[in-house]
Amino acid sequence: MIFLHSPVFSRLILSVAFVSLVACGGSGGKKPSVSDSVGSSSSSSSSSSSSTTSSSSSSSSSSSSSSSSSSSSSSSSSSSSSSSSSSSSSSSSGSSGSSELLIQENTTGFCEVNGSIDSDNTGFTGDGFANTDNAQGASITWKVNTGAAGSYQLEWRYANGGDSSRSGEIYINGSGASQTAVLATTGAWSSWTSEAATVELAAGTNTISLLATSSDGLANIDYLKLVGNQLSTADCNSGSSSSSSGGLEGPLLSQSSNPVHGDFNSARSEWNASKADIVLSYQLDNGGWPKNNDYDELDSPGSGGSDNGTIDNGATTTEMIFLAERYRLTGESKYRDAVRKGMEWLLDAQYDNGGWPQFWPLEGGYKDHATYNDDAMVKALTLLHHAVNESEPFASDIFNDTHRAEMQVAINLGVDYILKSQYKRGETLTAWCAQHGRYDYAPKLARSYELPSLSGSESVGVVTFLMTQPQAPQVVAAIEAALAWFRSADTYLADHSYDKTQTGAGVSPIVSDPGAKMWYRFYELSDNQAMFVNRDGTVFRDITLMDAERKDGYRWGGDWPEDLLDYAESVGY
Repeated sequence: MIFLHSPVFSRLILSVAFVSLVACGGSGGKKPSVSDSVGSSSSSSSSSSSSTTSSSSSSSSSSSSSSSSSSSSSSSSSSSSSSSSSSSSSSSSGSSGSSELLIQENTTGFCEVNGSIDSDNTGFTGDGFANTDNAQGASITWKVNTGAAGSYQLEWRYANGGDSSRSGEIYINGSGASQTAVLATTGAWSSWTSEAATVELAAGTNTISLLATSSDGLANIDYLKLVGNQLSTADCNSGSSSSSSGGLEGPLLSQSSNPVHGDFNSARSEWNASKADIVLSYQLDNGGWPKNNDYDELDSPGSGGSDNGTIDNGATTTEMIFLAERYRLTGESKYRDAVRKGMEWLLDAQYDNGGWPQFWPLEGGYKDHATYNDDAMVKALTLLHHAVNESEPFASDIFNDTHRAEMQVAINLGVDYILKSQYKRGETLTAWCAQHGRYDYAPKLARSYELPSLSGSESVGVVTFLMTQPQAPQVVAAIEAALAWFRSADTYLADHSYDKTQTGAGVSPIVSDPGAKMWYRFYELSDNQAMFVNRDGTVFRDITLMDAERKDGYRWGGDWPEDLLDYAESVGY
């Protein structure tokens, strides 16, 4: 592709290229980038956690209550998924669609299970059944095409040998449908029955997910059957039917006090300049970097290696910015080349729908979810924003127009993912979870104490990044909704602050502080209540009832939105 130098023409080309890319659903799962993408597989959480809404009691042990009970409870952290080349098992799935569609595991249209595909209980059809992890929020995801918008019947064949229901909240295209599939006990893991629900699907591609509502996970699912108009299975890597943010147009906000740029600016001098070659030596063969390296404390050079790179804890993005600054100051091409290689890795790592996993190539488990955790995606997108706009330290020949065009497509995709993953409670947009589904945009489980929830911390970075972009109507709507959520008296705790020095059993780090406001790290998706979670997944409303290890080892509250709210007010939000 030839990119002209006219800014207006370049924006037009990018808009057309992006819309074309979304309409085509990418290229078999990964969008094109500087270098060819590596194939990927989907993932699940490896944690086997439990939770309860009672602050005074623990839920049943997950080790004794498996989602397959008599079956082997797979501890593998990788979730099973279907590639687009798999053959679908359906009643009829011609190009014109059918009135009834049955999707088995390991076929086209079956996207992922946070758990495993098992076959050690009798009575299933197909290759086996989907067995989720024992965790609230563990999910199964499917993707289908419909001929027209309207009502469709979903029917799950399942077995539940547990003592209680293992139900799932139904999500359609990343939003809760305000419906629950009640998967009551069937008395044995080899005893199968069906549960149906009627939902509204859009014309075109739709993502359907079941998210476990209890710490036991879901019942074992044999298949999903749909009844409706012109149904066919969809490639799990194709886009959903909701609108894209490609070609955003709108005014730009002043960035002089946008807090999203703070980490970017500090990364330019993150380590001593004398450590530049040490930083360079730790770049992995694939172009990324490992995490948690304090290069000021390292005297011996690294040796690259074949480990997976990561954007977790600021890795890779910080090294790229730091080395770009060294190139700006020294002109040494080895630093420029390392940054270019890192950019190739970053673009390769992005999912075709705009999200980024923690690690690339994929490692399985919750690390494969699109991650806002610790601002991972926000830092990646902020770096791309500065590189596209040629702001220092990228105002040089590090990247050319072709590179910047590819970066702009990545930004557009990232914004699209952000808009689609904003959690809607009923008809009201709110904020974001720390991690969302690769395929379905829904809030996801990470570690056992990081349940599907709204984040008072990670949502801040998401909003501040959106405020770097053209303020198109859909972006404005997302920002205004999130700010309303942050500003709500139901979200913050007035006259209190978080003091992490207050430690020990029964001691609360939430202290009286007249005039202050404190936000919680995690909020219930359903009712905005604060969540304090032990390592076993038990949820408390009273932080003093938590195990001291988890209470003192994690930050459960803070004033994260303060700078955002000040900035928002200064630019008219």
